[in-house]
Amino acid sequence: MIIRRNPAPVMIVASVLAFVSLSGCSTRYDTNSHPYTEHMFQAPTLDISNYKSVQDRPNNLTDVSVVVAISGGGERAANFGVGALAELETVTHSDLNGNLLQEVDYFSTVSGGGMTVAAYLSALYSYQICGCQSSQPFSFNDAIAPSDIELDSRCKGKNVLDYYSMLDRDQHITDPCLRRHLERGYHNNIARALVNPKIIFSRRNRGDLLENAFAQELLGGQWNNHDILLGDIFLLKNTGDKQIYPHWFNNATVLENGALLPFTPKLLEEYRITGYVHKTEHIKILKSQTHLEFATNVPVSVGLSASGNFPLLIAPKTLDINSDDKNSYLHLLDGGISDNLGLTTAITILNQQPAEIKRRVLIVIDAFPGNFAPYSKNNSGPNTFLVLRRLPVMPMDGARGRIRERLDQLSHDTNTTYFYFSFDDLYRPCKTNLYKEDEDAAKLLFRDLKRYYPTAIRNDPDAILPIQNLKTYKNMTPFQIARNIDTSYNVKASEQDFLIAVGRYLVAKEASNIVSAMTTP
Repeated sequence: MIIRRNPAPVMIVASVLAFVSLSGCSTRYDTNSHPYTEHMFQAPTLDISNYKSVQDRPNNLTDVSVVVAISGGGERAANFGVGALAELETVTHSDLNGNLLQEVDYFSTVSGGGMTVAAYLSALYSYQICGCQSSQPFSFNDAIAPSDIELDSRCKGKNVLDYYSMLDRDQHITDPCLRRHLERGYHNNIARALVNPKIIFSRRNRGDLLENAFAQELLGGQWNNHDILLGDIFLLKNTGDKQIYPHWFNNATVLENGALLPFTPKLLEEYRITGYVHKTEHIKILKSQTHLEFATNVPVSVGLSASGNFPLLIAPKTLDINSDDKNSYLHLLDGGISDNLGLTTAITILNQQPAEIKRRVLIVIDAFPGNFAPYSKNNSGPNTFLVLRRLPVMPMDGARGRIRERLDQLSHDTNTTYFYFSFDDLYRPCKTNLYKEDEDAAKLLFRDLKRYYPTAIRNDPDAILPIQNLKTYKNMTPFQIARNIDTSYNVKASEQDFLIAVGRYLVAKEASNIVSAMTTP
């Protein structure tokens, strides 16, 4: 006789959850008002022709366009991406004016991938304002290098300004806490919303505290006493300033219609943005400002936090709009809901390159840890609750399962050379069974990764990777470890070192091919 568990309790809970989700208060009134100027109900199209060419930056090849797309995945994605960018910076060639990182023209990021670029641009901004360009070159590797000083306490919010005041800025060009900002637990900022009066008694939410932390720490607000603005990154063609920074597109999702929204001044103008919350303060458009002037002064931290607002965990980012009806707000949440790789924006950019661009290169950095096998252990259909739990991530899993097909089509249609880096590249199959990992090959991979670790571990022949000592990852292969690091705004130092090493290792394997794609006619 087969005994089955009574499904009634599960069905009741699932039914209640479905009822609550379907019966919630509406967030909009019926209206046909929309910002779409060309086709009704079609999202505004990203147009990079409004901005100065990033190919005009110093030490940049003018006939090559390089796009880097970095996926979502919290600090797992952030530190994996940091390792990849750091390794790109180490690669030079006689046909390049600088290094591979300097050749990156555009970043398209989602959620945690945006944290990678935030750290890079924060360090680059610090270097640009230091006045030391003639005496020493910029180094992202120096900016994210481990410190001999214990920074856990010094870089905490209540201590960090005192720590900064003790430092000689000539010796510390970039924020010495930058690597720590990529490890620390931003979930603490989210949790503090439960007891913060400014949050409890206002329209502000947990995401606004996260935005404040990103602006002050990761994007260098406290270190540089300046917020990096969209207008710093996207220079309009009619301005007299020189383009210094690559373009950075933070991709968010519009709650009401699922549209993808890459944060740029012109798109925010098209949506008629008139207000936002920054550093927990409500910023409103001035009567003397046009929508475009207002949009250029939006801090990039607003887009970064909007792109990373995990559904249910963090409330959507709310922007005010200039509306002639009662629908006066735009709600934005995690960009991964519409495109977790930032690939849609990357393709749009590549398709808009002018004729003088002879070579197009796309680098995709994917920190995806989800399902890749189609099979289940259940001999009957899963209950409703399990299906509901899978539904939110199925679009991301499905899109990721077709990523190479999509990249191949892009390469064919636009003559783009692509490089795809993911944790899949860590898998070491047995020769006799592709569905099992080779233990000896996995051990050799640990040895290879060790070469990309901080000096103390790299130079110790008897040392193993610190992450192998953690109970959570005991007896796991590098492939398994990478996929089991949580999607969270927090990682351990040993996890951070491992992820950065993985990013370095994978890029180093393809470095010569990337150079060839950028330099070969």
